[in-house]
Amino acid sequence: MFGYYRLASSVPQLRVAEVDYNVDQLTEEFRKAAEQQAAAVVFPELCITGYSCGDLFFQPNLRKAALNGLLRFTEATEGSGTIAVVGLPFLHEDALYNTAAVVQSGRILALVPKTVLPNYREFYEKRQFTSGRELGTGVKEVTVNGMHIPFGTEIVFHEESSPFSFGVEICEDLWSVIPPSSKLALLGARAILNPSAGTELTGKAAYRRELVRQQSGRCLCAYVLSSAGVHESTTDTVFGGHSLIADNGRPAAEGERFCRESTLIFADVDFERLEAARLSESSFNDSKSLFPAGNALHLALPEQVPGAPGLEYAFNPARPFLPSPSRRRERCEEIISIQTAGLAKRMEHTRAQRLVIGISGGLDSTTALYVAREQGFDELYAITFEYGQKHDKEIKAAKAVAKAAGVKEHKFVKIMLNQWDGCSLTDEKMDIHDGDINRTTIPDTYVPARNMVFLSVAASYADALDITDIFIGVSEVDYSGYVDCREEFIRSMEQTINLGTVLGAEKKQKITLHAPFMHMTKADEVRLGNRLGVDYSLTWTCYRGGKKPCGTCDSCLLRAKAFEEAGIKDPLSY
Repeated sequence: MFGYYRLASSVPQLRVAEVDYNVDQLTEEFRKAAEQQAAAVVFPELCITGYSCGDLFFQPNLRKAALNGLLRFTEATEGSGTIAVVGLPFLHEDALYNTAAVVQSGRILALVPKTVLPNYREFYEKRQFTSGRELGTGVKEVTVNGMHIPFGTEIVFHEESSPFSFGVEICEDLWSVIPPSSKLALLGARAILNPSAGTELTGKAAYRRELVRQQSGRCLCAYVLSSAGVHESTTDTVFGGHSLIADNGRPAAEGERFCRESTLIFADVDFERLEAARLSESSFNDSKSLFPAGNALHLALPEQVPGAPGLEYAFNPARPFLPSPSRRRERCEEIISIQTAGLAKRMEHTRAQRLVIGISGGLDSTTALYVAREQGFDELYAITFEYGQKHDKEIKAAKAVAKAAGVKEHKFVKIMLNQWDGCSLTDEKMDIHDGDINRTTIPDTYVPARNMVFLSVAASYADALDITDIFIGVSEVDYSGYVDCREEFIRSMEQTINLGTVLGAEKKQKITLHAPFMHMTKADEVRLGNRLGVDYSLTWTCYRGGKKPCGTCDSCLLRAKAFEEAGIKDPLSY
């Protein structure tokens, strides 16, 4: 569906050297994956026999049983377009190979030998197996049960007329200096399927997780790994059954480790997006010359693989453009740092060190003032509006804030928006009601088009002073529902200002509206202000003009919530 294909990683409950039992388990897990419309499912390394057979791999009876087990498993896939990757020992010309068999709809499509054999610490694979490098260049052909089957490391499987394609590498291949998957990706594989048997040591799972994630990112591909489960553990080694799926540098799914039952995980991957990423990233295409495609085999799949039907396992965050709460502070500080660096360069180039900023005496505009100072603006021209509000507490707060911040010039502009009715902040006939921060409707404290009016006056002030930067402390993440706090409005207003000023229209010096908190919560804003040394005791947020904040209006509730979530004590008492 829409270029999405479902990938699966399965860790079945296996028994070492009990081929018939293992094939039954593999068949059952394959059936589950196929029922979920998986395009491909990966099983652990040497799963038909079990990885930890040791010198039993030299026994012809075990190898014969493994080959018969592969044929029985292959037969069980008849009628399904789902790809399965299973592992077994395979004898070819008096050499034994650790091999992955790629199976679809009752056919063995190819056999892929392991390239890099670990022979250190708990591993001694070179005792039993031969590296796939020994096959030389190109792809060989072997005969299994009368079927002629490609045998080699450079095979890219693809579905004609679709973006779905994949290659196979095995366990240690990923851990090598130049993984075979790098070459396979450059040859056209958009997914890498890895049957693995990684042992468990303290910290190794995190390293394995990062390897899979990074390789998927470097190769602009999906990466699926399935590792041997706990039932293959020995007196010397423990296997955890680690299953992982990554999508172009992003973790997409991870199975539970040390599970004593079979596990099966899925992820829906957008292969069209992977295709587009490779077209747009020149560094990927520049690397293709490292691995000429002359010896590789591009093998067309005989059956159509299922497309992801309902994107049940797709990554669809509730807030796709916001980081998780645990990383939000880090991300917001990063955004500010990026803005600071970009603005610093702009100021160096234009020699601009001046800005116009509207300050109300509240939390948002005060913090924005200090952010501007942090970003290198040393000539601050502040403007405060008397718009017919019922009290002057915020006007007095604005004077105190401006003085503390060392603004160069502070203008007070009267625009009497109380001449029309309908806003409880300006209409003497209306009471200011207690707040509700969970409200979904626009409250009656909304002053019609206030920010539009204020920005127009600020633009006039900036145009008169030849200033190209205007700051405003609005946010669309954590606010009272005002329509003139949204990014869409700010960007549209910026365009209008540049069309209607001499600076923008005639001198071609773009006036920029800076809204540094647009995607921040008020809690993030408070944390930032605290770091910048903002004295919040000078500010006034309350809609009511008492001796102290009321603590119950919308503005007070949002402020209290911000300080509480930030873990910082509000210097104002309620």
